[in-house]
Amino acid sequence: MAASILWRPIFLPVRHPSAPMTAFLLLSLPRYARVLFPLLLSLGAAPCRAEPPILGIKEALRLPAYLSMTLSPDGKHIAAIARKGEASKLVLIDTATMAPRFLESKGSPMTNPSDVDWVDDTRLAVDADNGVELIGLSGKYLTFPGSRFIGKITPDAAGNTRILANRYRTPAYIARITLKTGESEVVNFHMPGKPVWWVLDDNGDARVVSTISTAIWSDDTSITHWYRAAQDKPWEKLATFGYSEEQWWPQSLSRDQKSLVVRSRQDRDTFAYFRYSLETRTITDMLAGHPTQDIQVPDAEEDGSFRVVATAGMKPSLEWFDPAWAAMQQSVDAALPDRLNFIEGKLTGKLLIHSISDTDPGQWLLLDGPSATMRKVASAKPEIDVAAMRPVQIVRYAARDGLSIPAYLTLPAKTGAIKPAVILIHGGPAARDGWTYNPEVQLLATRGYTVLQPQFRGSSGFGKAFMQAGYGQWGLAMQDDISDGVRWLVEQGHADPRRICI
Repeated sequence: MAASILWRPIFLPVRHPSAPMTAFLLLSLPRYARVLFPLLLSLGAAPCRAEPPILGIKEALRLPAYLSMTLSPDGKHIAAIARKGEASKLVLIDTATMAPRFLESKGSPMTNPSDVDWVDDTRLAVDADNGVELIGLSGKYLTFPGSRFIGKITPDAAGNTRILANRYRTPAYIARITLKTGESEVVNFHMPGKPVWWVLDDNGDARVVSTISTAIWSDDTSITHWYRAAQDKPWEKLATFGYSEEQWWPQSLSRDQKSLVVRSRQDRDTFAYFRYSLETRTITDMLAGHPTQDIQVPDAEEDGSFRVVATAGMKPSLEWFDPAWAAMQQSVDAALPDRLNFIEGKLTGKLLIHSISDTDPGQWLLLDGPSATMRKVASAKPEIDVAAMRPVQIVRYAARDGLSIPAYLTLPAKTGAIKPAVILIHGGPAARDGWTYNPEVQLLATRGYTVLQPQFRGSSGFGKAFMQAGYGQWGLAMQDDISDGVRWLVEQGHADPRRICI
């Protein structure tokens, strides 16, 4: 669906920057610790037996140093949301020198930024407590477009950059803003019902809107999808669904404006993406789907299309439709194995990789595509000893009625005596755990506890049938799934039956 990229898909042997790590850790230590650090390294080679390292409570509870990062279109800068004391701050990193600097808004008190997007190479849209601000690379305040940044749209007739922003934090009030002049125009909805979802075209006009019939979601709520052929055309009803019915939800409008991309699990067990014909008002062909896992789109393109989808299994995977990007993902995954690696940027230039795992809260690396060289930018929590964290296994066991229950199992480092166990139960119940770093799991596992996270029936992400199997089963089959997980854990020799906490 996206435009083709003129890049030959070659499997590149990306080099991982392991050498600079010691220098990075040394510089991040206090002055007195720098003196002890070489001594500690030399003692590490001594032939002595030591207890496996544990995750400290302070380290586990400490907020991340960095929350998010995004690469500028020209690859020259990285904008990041970082922690400074109790507050969050905007940081700008020069990709040539890797030098970071706090970027304060000059002319407006920007407080606690939570998200940042590049409007172009020299302007940033920053979502903060006091709304969204547009600032330059020097921090110069440019404009205050609204309460939340939505995205960039096609330029106006004179070639001026335009963006969309929410006003007053209500979804039905969207402003279209020309940055050069500061002129804004309200995107018109004017329709019955309460808008809760919408699809805009390249000009920022509302073309598809989903409304609900009640003020809040309830069993009596009905959902209606509306469409109009142009801004000045009347709204036409596409479909209405009851709250408990299987529905489809619009995601984007095709470039030829003859179809929609919709997400649905009608007539199937898992969520997939389909094409919906605006001419016949029917779902036609499937664009992306998996028989046992829901499909998600991490980030849509500016035109609403997608080049990559993510599977929502016990360990997610990224699947690219563009062969060149698929080859790059394969290359990065080979250099950073057993991790989830999210890539942004340009194949012919620089790429920013956000890499996470079951033992690592996350790190960002900068990859130069042509030379296939990689440099580390920063870690989310540099104080965590990733090598000391315990790996998370993906397992399955049979419930008493035969239903297969997926679970995450984390075993302590110590061997020998059978260990005590903690069964961690996720919220919801229409929720789930994920394959990611979990400080609670690591606090327990590094202290010698076996940790089991059962995804009991009713958990989300495993298909409609698995979720519906939990309906009406609170304290019944749902609880049996947890108890059967304890039984399986004991049978496998992973837990002492006299020392189990749920």
